[in-house]
Amino acid sequence: MKREELEITLVDATAKYAKALLDFYQEVGAETEFLSFGAEGLGINQEQEQRYLKSIHGSWNQRLLLALLNDEIIGVASVGVSDNQRMKHVGELGIVIRRRFWGMGLSRVMMSDLIDWATDSPELRYLTLSVDETNQAAITLYQHYDFTEIGRVPAGVKTSSAYHDQILMGRSVLAEDEIVE
Repeated sequence: MKREELEITLVDATAKYAKALLDFYQEVGAETEFLSFGAEGLGINQEQEQRYLKSIHGSWNQRLLLALLNDEIIGVASVGVSDNQRMKHVGELGIVIRRRFWGMGLSRVMMSDLIDWATDSPELRYLTLSVDETNQAAITLYQHYDFTEIGRVPAGVKTSSAYHDQILMGRSVLAEDEIVE
């Protein structure tokens, strides 16, 4: 089988991508049960998405990274934080790739970019994420980037056929010499 080369562009999301992002989330929500939403998407409208994208523009602790192929969104990786002042140093990471691009290494490229960005952030100190216990490909990816299991929510994920544990994972983004015990 011949390996195809694709020219993917990574860009930070801006308000102009709001509609395309909402469409993307509906499409990927219908492709897999590994997400926290289904074909309904995020349940917000275009104006709300535009406000959100404007609010994170230039942020040191929040980011929405897009993978584009010929201006089509094929992947999204994000770090979001709480509005709570005492929690703004802890980012929640998420990543989603269109099914037809699974297994091509795009998630690794996007994870590397996000983690490098988080490590350079003067505000972020720790990243968390959650994953369905049956999503072994994602778990392997996260472990590759030094995420470790920090907890579980028993039956925390409900798919169309069963309940699964939700694994909580985390990792520091500080350099070794910055870690305070």
